[in-house]
Amino acid sequence: MLSIHLAARSPWIRLLAPVCAALLAACSLPIGPKGPQQVYDFGLPADGDGTHPAGHAVVVPVVAATSWLDSDAITYRLYSAPNKPMSYANSRWSMTPAELLTREVRDTLASRFDVLSTNESANQIVLRLELNEFTQVFDAPGESHVVLQFRATVVRSGKLIAQNTFRADEPASSPDAAGGVAALATASHRTVAALSDWVAKVVP
Repeated sequence: MLSIHLAARSPWIRLLAPVCAALLAACSLPIGPKGPQQVYDFGLPADGDGTHPAGHAVVVPVVAATSWLDSDAITYRLYSAPNKPMSYANSRWSMTPAELLTREVRDTLASRFDVLSTNESANQIVLRLELNEFTQVFDAPGESHVVLQFRATVVRSGKLIAQNTFRADEPASSPDAAGGVAALATASHRTVAALSDWVAKVVP
């Protein structure tokens, strides 16, 4: 009698098995910590001496960003839906990624140039940045890396001097918002340092 009862229910067991597997997989998704909002930035700026060789002034406007990055959300992409940017529920940036990157670029370039936020003359050199990826990417449950990519354009008096695309892929130390934030900070430091070297070479 017991075996007949179990046999009758076996189709239901077979139907529920995929559902149970999906629920178990969901436990490893980056849904964020429970409790109050966690707010992140890149940490304290590097301790510079405030001096640099005499040279050109460079105007660095606020970085432009693609529309889905224009918020304080910390975004990620899942291996199961790589074309769908999502955001952590209980973690966010202290400002938008574009604003974080703007501060990083201005602080770094200030060791080499006089950095201005707006044009003061038509002849000044302007560095424009367009941010199009600033994301934690999950390759598998519990495994992720970050991708940072932006395009840099140097112009003077409306004339293009140089243009380049910078990208960094950095492994995340943990599959959560904190791990993604730390990796994005490292990626930002690395790409902005490369940007600074490039600007120093192309500025006439």
